[in-house]
Amino acid sequence: LAAVRGNVVLETGYGLRDLEQRTRNQAETLYEMASITKTLTAAAILRLESEGKLATTDKISRFLGNFPPPKDLATIHHLATHTAGLVIEGTDLYDGPDRARFLADIKSVPAESPPGARYRYTNAGYAVLAAIVESAAQEPFEQYIRRVFLGPAGMDAAGFLSEIPETDRRRARQYAASPEGPIPARPDPYGWGSRGATGLVASVGDVYRWVLALDG
Repeated sequence: LAAVRGNVVLETGYGLRDLEQRTRNQAETLYEMASITKTLTAAAILRLESEGKLATTDKISRFLGNFPPPKDLATIHHLATHTAGLVIEGTDLYDGPDRARFLADIKSVPAESPPGARYRYTNAGYAVLAAIVESAAQEPFEQYIRRVFLGPAGMDAAGFLSEIPETDRRRARQYAASPEGPIPARPDPYGWGSRGATGLVASVGDVYRWVLALDG
């Protein structure tokens, strides 16, 4: 998709969304949008702050219970700016559907650095932010995002991996590289290890509508 001064001049698809069936991509084809999801999570935090339900200066323990030192000093701002240092890079964390078990892992594994001491891009920090969104909003993360952002932005086809599986005919299939060429890849997981960090499923038009919503 390309737009000039707000006017869409190109919106189409290229290549194949299913190599075995030789099905071509279209503008409406849905892709897992990976870390674009983080922009929704960050916007949710700021929206909740504007409503007085949290402050980015709040300690994360306000919403998620006690954390051991030095993690007890981490704030929502630290999480949003990838400076919380809660988890050593590469640590194997629980990635299932149980939020409490994921948070228990976050609390128990060694800290990488004191909050605010260094920058480290991390999915885990944004998963913790998603848990804070749920606590502050008092509703499931996906439901909040849909009600507050996807619906008002007109992102009608967009959703999350838990709602739009790869078997949905609108989705592009996932492939991995191999010496023999592309091979089918396992579907992305959607547990608490990635919630809030990845998992948005959307078309290119949906992403553009989100850009317009943010700019507006």
